[in-house]
Amino acid sequence: MEKEFLAVRSEVRLPFKQSAGQYLTKFLMELRNNTRIIGNKCPKCGRINLPPNIVCGWCKIRVEDKPENWVELSDKGTVVTFLEITERDTDPLTGKLLGRINPGAQILLDGTEAGRCTPLYHILEETDIKKIYIGMRVQAVWRPREERVGDLNDILYFRTSSDK
Repeated sequence: MEKEFLAVRSEVRLPFKQSAGQYLTKFLMELRNNTRIIGNKCPKCGRINLPPNIVCGWCKIRVEDKPENWVELSDKGTVVTFLEITERDTDPLTGKLLGRINPGAQILLDGTEAGRCTPLYHILEETDIKKIYIGMRVQAVWRPREERVGDLNDILYFRTSSDK
């Protein structure tokens, strides 16, 4: 006789802390303390690592922690690709959808060039997918200083910008 099993769907949350390391810590502290986005530039190939990394993501050499290898990036940029996020969490007690749909985009920050810097992925303020397009200009909207904690969510979202 076959045994029957019932599957119960549940979600397990396992919060944990992990060291950000020297380079990512510097990046996150700049977000929190100075509303600045920084990357590090490989001395060999000249590409910008975003977020900064101890090893160049392209040519695999160590990027030393020297002032000349750090670059400040703009908080304005251009959407190079985007997607509509349709999956949202559900409140297990009410069954209601939580949050709102926020399209995500890869944003090439001003002062960088395609293929020479990793685009920054973040959510957009605009929720109407029909109004979002490749080439759209956007600018970061920062969390108020007293609310910033030192993570990428210190940028609330990217808002449509009228500058060219």
